[in-house]
This record gives sequence, structure tokens and C-alpha cells, in this order.
Amino acid sequence: MEIYNWLQYYRHGDGGGGETRELTKFVSNIRRPLRSMVLMMDSLVALEPAVCLYISWLDMAAFDVLGLRKVVSCCLLTVVITFLFDGWKVHCSSAGYGLDTSLYQAANDPLADQDIFPTLSPALKNFLVKNPSFDLGKKIESLSGFESTTLIIVKLVGFPGDDDRGRQQLQLQLARYIDSLNQEVRVGVIGSEPHELMIKTKITVEVTRVGRQLTDKVHTAVKAHLDKSAPTTGRLYYNPIQGVPYKIVDDIIQADLEKPLSSYTVYILNTPAQDWNYGYEYQAGSQTNYYPKCAGTFWTGKDRYMWIDIGAGPVEYGPSTSGEGYVKGEMFPTAQSYGLNQYQNVLLADLAAMIWSAARMLFVPSVRIPVSFEPDTEVHIIHIQGANTTDESLGIELKLIQDAFLNDKDSLLLPHQKLRFKEFSLKLKDCALCAAALARAHRTYTARVFLERYNLFVEDYLDSKQLHEFLSEFGSELEEKMGIESEPTARVLPVYVLDVDSDRQLLLDRYHQVIPFRDMVIAVRSKAGQVVTEYSCNGRPMVAQTRMLERPIVGALLQSLFGVAPTHLTWSAEHNSSLVDYRWAVGQTPFGPFSDSMSLSFAQRDAAPRNVLFSMLNQSISSALELLETIKVHGGEKKLFGQKRHLEFLQRWNLYVYKLEKAVAAISHFDFKMGLYFLKAAEHDLFATHNLAYAASGDFEATMICYKDPPFPWVSVLSFILFLGALGYIWVRRDKIFVNKKKRF
Repeated sequence: MEIYNWLQYYRHGDGGGGETRELTKFVSNIRRPLRSMVLMMDSLVALEPAVCLYISWLDMAAFDVLGLRKVVSCCLLTVVITFLFDGWKVHCSSAGYGLDTSLYQAANDPLADQDIFPTLSPALKNFLVKNPSFDLGKKIESLSGFESTTLIIVKLVGFPGDDDRGRQQLQLQLARYIDSLNQEVRVGVIGSEPHELMIKTKITVEVTRVGRQLTDKVHTAVKAHLDKSAPTTGRLYYNPIQGVPYKIVDDIIQADLEKPLSSYTVYILNTPAQDWNYGYEYQAGSQTNYYPKCAGTFWTGKDRYMWIDIGAGPVEYGPSTSGEGYVKGEMFPTAQSYGLNQYQNVLLADLAAMIWSAARMLFVPSVRIPVSFEPDTEVHIIHIQGANTTDESLGIELKLIQDAFLNDKDSLLLPHQKLRFKEFSLKLKDCALCAAALARAHRTYTARVFLERYNLFVEDYLDSKQLHEFLSEFGSELEEKMGIESEPTARVLPVYVLDVDSDRQLLLDRYHQVIPFRDMVIAVRSKAGQVVTEYSCNGRPMVAQTRMLERPIVGALLQSLFGVAPTHLTWSAEHNSSLVDYRWAVGQTPFGPFSDSMSLSFAQRDAAPRNVLFSMLNQSISSALELLETIKVHGGEKKLFGQKRHLEFLQRWNLYVYKLEKAVAAISHFDFKMGLYFLKAAEHDLFATHNLAYAASGDFEATMICYKDPPFPWVSVLSFILFLGALGYIWVRRDKIFVNKKKRF
């Protein structure tokens, strides 16, 4: 009723300035939620026509406030109505027929165990074949057009532009740069072939500007901490920046968020320059030169938000000797580094590239490996203890690993999914198979390093592929010897932790403590408590605590169980290989050498269920394409199916495609439970179409058609005889025909 009164007031018009300002405020408050409802296909179907009309009037109201009432009102109303009711005609019609009401049974049947097709009314079944088609090409094309859309709201904090025109120009220019980078690409797969799924992803960016109050709060909070601490306290060696706890800024950002978050939100903080260069610390404790902690300039929250302070830094981290992915200070653009002439163009272009990188690595990351939906999963921590290992020196805290997953189980797990952890141990001296596996996988690596003179260094390491092959072959014998039992219907993922009695550092493939595989996780550690890695942060080498394997195991389990890619790894179709970028590998992430955090951010919490659904959707589309190819081999739909079977096939097929569209829409809006329901429900229709094709192909009978012998080719034979006769005549008369008259005298 409130909307109706405002619209009636706007329709009749009023010249008062106060009423116009109130209308502007009202429009800005309710226009975005209603637009979000329009973007959601599910919500669109449920909207009444009057509400759709209200949204169009709100758009006109916003334009009227800017002084464009006479030009835009009628055109915009026509465009909105045409777009809504013509673009989604099928969905609105399906709502009118009651198809959505029949489909939405997720509350009573989360895994869609019951097939709803037999319960549909005859009117709904007739609606499903309203426009019958025998074109297999269109059906194949429809399966390749599924696209998941991700909305990112970029909020600019502290950027110049006091007037409305300047702010609007800044927002439009940044949005234009980001749109130029945005391309419809397929979901990449890093660890298996093919390296692309059959689902496209599209990133939509909306740029807004935050008021001056948030800028002042962030600047004041950081300045208060810098003034309170001494200039040399907490300063990173070789890089004179001071450490600031991330919590100081994160509390301010969380207070500004509008919860619940229906999309990803990125805050770009451009606060005034401080007296000291600073970076954000993510772990508690003081900074020392012996145990450096890597500072950064951003934070990724558990909820769907992150903030990037481009006034912080410069920070640098990455491989210290050689390797890809090194992060330089210029990769996080700062406003102080650009002149007035470069501000509007160069800075905004660099910001767009930074936001696009975050989108590809955090918001829509690649899939590590395709994973299937597993209702029950058991993780077995199998600890092979060395001869000198005691209970006090075990160092594996199962509770830390459990809490990392079970504390976020509502976000990581889909409905009716269970995840359990069990721990087992065995002495290395009692396991001849384990000793044989270690001996078989032992390798050495030599290198000459110049230290006043060339010295030869020999490094020991374990070959992970050899260990994987050996444990795959003899793993069942090892589990039988240890008395390991599991649920018959559960998927078991063993985690082999190998304690080696060696004073020298021993890693997997020279660099890794833990390596994940599809069917297991392998971890190794020696007596050495720490090691200097080949990575550096802000000029200091990173030191790894090699006895603490909990965090690397959490990252490996995320890859094996849910196909979550590390935050520094992505797949590039242009390069046809994986790319390494450590820009987002600090802060709240269990991956990489620069973070000590075991907690999960939105990048892992959303990727886990989304990867499962993407894999299910990809498998379903592949099976449907195989079905269409089979129908094509049998001569097409018209020839394979009779009239009755073809009618049921079209009903099932259209319902199947409709459910896939609903699943993709649910995934785009982070409704993973509803996405799982529609994908499971689509399996019934796909199975039914397979059965129809199988039954129809069984009715084919092998027939043999006898053709009459072709007539004797008299024309060809006579022509050949004449050709031979002419050739013989020329041969006999060759002396007279080819005689040389010059030789007669």
C-alpha cells in the first residue's frame, strides 16, 4: 500500500522540493531490493503484474528526479514491460499454469527422491509440449547455453568527487573498465581433462560510492593505532612498514554491511596518507626477524565481503629464488602513486584489473577436480609413527582439523551430507609395507650453490607419485592390518601421515608437506621442527613449522573432498595451463606459504558446494548430449519415436531443461540447497528419456532389401571396343601415318 500511495503521488506530480527529496530517498531505499528480485528468475515468476509495474514506475521516478521525466518515462515503461514479460515469457507462463508450485517440493523432499512428473495435471503436461520441435540441433544448443551469473558490488571509499556528476562519472568509468575485462568463459578445471566444464560463468559488477563518514572512521582507527605504537615496533625487516591488526578495520566494515549479503561486496579503501607506511597483520603475536609474519593490504571475510586498502603497503611476497606469482607493490595500486592527469584513467584501469583478478581467484575460482555428491564421507587419519615418536611428540591435533570443517558444515555441506573423522596409528617398525613404500619413493636432488666458492648440496625428498602408487596397491592390506572399519555405503578418504626418523628435512616433491590426490592425501614430516622455505615476504625468508601439519591437511582435504582450488592457482584457457598468482594468498586462507590461518573465508565456503553442483550439472549435460547423439544415429526423433512416445519424450525433455535452468539460477543466487534439489529432480527426467529411447530402439527390426541386378553396360563396353579398334588401327598404320618426309632422299 505504501508503494501504491507513493506511485499515485508521483503520477499526479507535485512541484514541492521537499516531496521530491523524500521521493528520491524512498526510491533509493527500495529500488535495489526490488531490482534484485527482478534479477532472480525464481522471484520474477512469483511477482504479481502490479509489482512489475511498480518497479518500472520506480525507475521512471529515479530518472524524473534527475530531470528526464518527459524523455524517459514512456520509453522506459515500454522497455521494462517488454523485457520482463517477453524475455521470461516461458517462466511467467509456467507460473500461471502452476508448474513452479508443483516443482517446489524441496522442503518435503530435499533430494528429490520422488518423481513429480506423474503427479502433473494434463494441462501442465500439455503446456510442456506447447511448441513441439524435432530439431536436435536446437536441443544440443540449449544444453550449451547454461550460464551462472555472479554479482559483485564494488564500494568506493574515500575517492574524490564531491558533486553528483563527478561521483557518477567515476562510477561509470570504473564499471566500463571492468566490463571490458569481463568475458563469458567456461568454468575451468585445473587437475583433470577436459579442463573446462559445460557451464559458462559471467561476472556482473555494480559500482557505488560510500559516504565520507566511513572514510574518516577507517583513517582515524588506523592513525590511532600507528600513533600509539612506536615507529620501530612491529616493523618488518628490510621493508619499513608497521603492522596494524586487521580487526581494527574489519569491525568498521562489518558495521557498514547490509546483512544478509545477497551478492559479493568489495570495499576499495582510499584513505588519506598516514605518517608511516603500514600493512595488516593477520595472526596474533609480535613480529620478529626470526619468525616473520606476512602482512597484506586486504581481508576476506567469512561472509561474502572483502576489503582492500590501497593506501596500505607497499608489500611484496612470493618465490625468493625463482618461480611465478611474485607480488610486487605495484600490483595493489595506490592513489599516491598517480598524478592528477593519470588519476581518472590509469588508476581506475589498474583498479579494474585488480578487481577482475580477485573475481577470478576468489569469487568465481576454478575447480581443482570434478567432485560428485557423496551423502556419507569418512576421513581416516592414518598416522604411521616413527620408531622414536612418543605420544608427546605426535603433533597431530585431530580436533583442529575437525573444527575447521564442522564449524562451517552448514556452508560446506549440502543437505543430507555427513562428514566424519577417525584417527588410527601404527608404528613404522611394525609396518613393513610402509618402510618399503618410503624406501621406494626416496629420491635425492643435487645443486651447486656459490658461497665464496661452488659447493655441492644434496637434498633428500620423497616422490609423491611413487608413494601414491604403492599405497593404492597395498592400502587395503594396511587397513586390514590396522583393523580399520568403515560404513559400507560411505566414501573413505585416507590421509597418510608418515613420520620419518630423520634429522634432515624431508618433503614431498622437494617443496610440499602435504599433497592431495583424488583418492587419498599424503603428508610427511621429519624430526626437523622448522625449515627456511624458498619464499620471502617483505624482504625476509619465510620459515615453515614442519611439525605442524594440521593447516596443510585442511587445505588438501578441501581439494580432495570438494574440489576447492588454492587461492593462488587458477586455470587459463588462453595459456592452456594453470597460472600461479600469490596476490590473494595471505590472510584468511588455508592455502599457500604466506598464511597461518586454518579458518575458511567465503572463497572456500561457497566454492565447496558450488563445485559439487557444477560437477553434477556437467555430468548431467554430458549424459543428455550422449542421448541426443544416439537419437541422431537412429535417424532423429521423428523416425525413432512414435507419436505417443515422442509426446512423452518432449514433455520429459522440456521439463528436464527447465529444471536445469532453475538449478543454475539457484546456484547464481547462492541457494545451493535448491540447486541440489533441481539437479536431483532432473535426474528422473533424464533417466526417463533414456528409457524411452532404449524402448524405441528395441522396436527397430533388421530388414534386408534385395536390389535387382543392374542392366548390362552396353554403351560402356562398345565405347571401350571402339577405342581399342582405333588404337590398333593407328598402330598398324604407324609407318604411313608417322613417316618422316625429310629422310626420303
